[in-house]
Amino acid sequence: MATRKRARTAARKSTKRKTSRPTKRKALAKATKRIKAVGKRAAKFGDAAVRKATGKPMRHWFALLDRAGAKAMDHGAIVAILGKARGVSGWWQQMITVAYERARGLRKKYETTTGFTAGSSKTVAASVDQLYDAWTDPAKQRAWLGVPAPDVRTAQPGRSLRLTWHDGSWVIVGFTDKGEGKSQVAVSHERLANAKSANKYRAFWRQALARLQSMLEEPGI
Repeated sequence: MATRKRARTAARKSTKRKTSRPTKRKALAKATKRIKAVGKRAAKFGDAAVRKATGKPMRHWFALLDRAGAKAMDHGAIVAILGKARGVSGWWQQMITVAYERARGLRKKYETTTGFTAGSSKTVAASVDQLYDAWTDPAKQRAWLGVPAPDVRTAQPGRSLRLTWHDGSWVIVGFTDKGEGKSQVAVSHERLANAKSANKYRAFWRQALARLQSMLEEPGI
């Protein structure tokens, strides 16, 4: 009796193992398939725009550039190759070139065709006029900027400033009314020499705009 009981128990355990293992494998396979599907959709999102605009997917243009030896070319030469292709507008020539340069390690993060770029923005509880004034009034600017005033190249009151920084790089500043007594300033520091300089100015502008916010949001300012 005991022997038959042990046999039945062993049979039930064996059946359970046989049914549970395929079920686990099936569940894992489904999960893997879902993950791959999500990844493919994400990867094709940008590619769909390229295909719609140019008639070809990004991989087509990358292959064309590889065959042309673009890995050893500068930005302008790569753009020129795409300029000979039918159906690729000037804007898409630039976008595909930048994507190619990044994919092939020819362009570093934050690097543009004119150098490196550092950016920052801040929303403050002040009007656009107050924010613009804090950038253009010498006394107020000294209070938060912390360095000598840069030269103003062009100015659109309440909208934007284009400045020449002390090292010859450019600073582009935009002002936006956010409503309800708030406004935003966005800074793009361009034509920087290298990634180290871009990181330095990214930290600089975060700190400077924090000081600007504190100054404008104090009572009486």
